[in-house]
Parts: sequence; C-alpha cells; structure tokens
Amino acid sequence: MKQHIAIIAVLLLVVSQNNAVAQEASTNLNVPTMNTRPLVGNDAFIPEGYSLHLSSAFSPFEQNTSFVYGTMSLGIVGLLEASLTKESAIGTPLGWAEPANQLGLRLQVAPQRDNYPAVALFLNTMLKAQTEFLGDNDLMPNFPDLYRRGILAISYQAKTTTAGVALTTQLNDFVTLNASIGTREIVWRQGWSAYSSDNSSQKTVDGWTAPLAEQSAYRIDALGGFTFHPLSKLAVIGDVGTIPSMDIDPSSLTIEATQDFTGAFGVRYYLPVPLTVELYDRWFSSSTLKTFHQIRLGLSADIAAQ
Repeated sequence: MKQHIAIIAVLLLVVSQNNAVAQEASTNLNVPTMNTRPLVGNDAFIPEGYSLHLSSAFSPFEQNTSFVYGTMSLGIVGLLEASLTKESAIGTPLGWAEPANQLGLRLQVAPQRDNYPAVALFLNTMLKAQTEFLGDNDLMPNFPDLYRRGILAISYQAKTTTAGVALTTQLNDFVTLNASIGTREIVWRQGWSAYSSDNSSQKTVDGWTAPLAEQSAYRIDALGGFTFHPLSKLAVIGDVGTIPSMDIDPSSLTIEATQDFTGAFGVRYYLPVPLTVELYDRWFSSSTLKTFHQIRLGLSADIAAQ
C-alpha cells in the first residue's frame, strides 16, 4: 500500500506543477491527449511537442497480491515515444498473468488528418524473462489429470517481443477507435522439473529432469478498442486483444506456448486538472482454466508542451 500512495503522490505533484502548461498545450492538439489512451494495446497518437504520460493502477479488492501496474512514457516532438511499463505480458498455466517490466518504442509515421487515422510503428519487449515454478499445490487442484499421469513439478522461463503497426482515429467528438496488428515472438525454456514416471529425459540422482533446450514461436498479435464520451468529463473504454500464454502440453507433459486473449472495460473520469481517474475490469481468458478478472483503480496524467 505504501508503494501505491507514493506513486499517486508523485502523479499529483507532477500534474499540479505542470497544470498551466498542459492546459495551454492541449488546445493546440488535433486529438485530445487523454482521450486516446487505451487500457490494452498500443496508441498511434503522439502529441505534438514534448509530452509526458504517467499512470498507476492497482486492484483494491485483492488481499493476496500487492502488484502495482503502471506506465511512464516520454513523447518527443510528436514523432517518437519511449515508455517503461509494468503490465501483464505472458499468461501462466494457472490462468492469470503476472506483471512484467517492459520497454516500448513508438514512431508516429503519420498524424491524424481529416478522415485519415494516425499511424505509428511500435516495438515492445520484456526487460527480462518471466520465471515460474509449479509444484504440488499448483498442479494437484488445477491439473489433476496431468498430475496423475506423472508430472509432479515444472518450471520455466519465458520472454516475448512484439513489433507492428498501430492506428488511432477520432471519428467525432464522442468516439475514438484504436487498433494494432503485428508479429510476436515468444522464447521459452523449460527448467528443472520432476516426474513420477520415466519421460526419457536426463535426470539427476534425486529424480529431477534437467532443463530442456530453448524454444521459440511466432504469433500474430492483434488488438482493438474504443473510447466513447457520453459526457465531456466521462469516457467509456473497451479494449480486447491477444496475449501469449504458457501451458502444459497434455501429450508430452512439457511447457508449450499458446495464444489467449486479454481485455479491459471500464470508465474514465476527467478531473479539472489534467488528471483522470479510471475504474475498470481487466480480464485474461485462458484456454485451459476459467477467465481471470481483476478490478483495477487507477490514475493517469498527460502533460504536453509545445
């Protein structure tokens, strides 16, 4: 909770100091800065001049986790944006996605003009591999059939990188649409694992199977969403897209990469200062288990200067 308070305090301090600059700059933008940020996916619009985006979110109803999600990004002369993000990147076999530190770069190749959307090229990558270990307490209740067939414990490391093109268009004063499509690379390696039966792999004297060779796969990454403003200070936001996920192959009892879906739906309220409050449901749909939902409360701020 102390982390949450510290991040929110920093946001409020930055916004209050730059309030006058942001309000003056926002009148010169073709697309309102805070109206185009999706909850999932990539935004193609980069404000003119220099801009700073800050966001922080957490799940107030979760008692067993203390994850903080957030983004800090810097836009340069309306062309390039670099960002550091802590957000779900790869789904786990247990049906939920743990946040990971990610680096993102966006190059706006065309701003929005008349009926033509803003277009940007993007690259997102995890800063380090995600490591997971599943033991008896994880496998017995969630994968009883696989556990009975001989898998006692399994671990892995996985990392993903995505590159593609994003589009954002403001249809009118009420509706903004965003979409992106690209190619995603998933690299993973199964680590030390334990089996009750002979799986024809090299084992230690204690019965542990040695790590397997590194594997990689490519997938199509697609995202889409909308922002609807029924009132000037209120927005309804919805996003949905693909997300890589790690699973256990039922035939070989080894870790494999699959493709699942993630999305978000909620509301965003604009305060008199350039700060927004968001309440939304972020969900992750696993192919093997039930959909995992997470209610989040967040703050975001966009500061722009010509």
